[in-house]
Amino acid sequence: MTASPGGTRFALTHRTSYAFDRPVALAPHEIRLRPAPHAHARIASYSLTVEPAAHTLHWQQDAYANWVARLTFPQRASRLALRVELAGELIDV
Repeated sequence: MTASPGGTRFALTHRTSYAFDRPVALAPHEIRLRPAPHAHARIASYSLTVEPAAHTLHWQQDAYANWVARLTFPQRASRLALRVELAGELIDV
């Protein structure tokens, strides 16, 4: 994190991964790793990477306007990996 005249800049990387000893059916997943529009932060960049590549991603908002990524997986997989990279600036209030 670094301070700037408007606030504090930040960069974040989050990784989660699971390895299975055989291909398994993956249930739908809901990922809540994106700041809500009403958060006290300006988001400069955001990326979500999902493995396996064969998946469907739908962005939704819950009743409180929080972002939710809903993932479904049509095929069995031996690995599930999620990576979020986020950069932005906290806004002074």
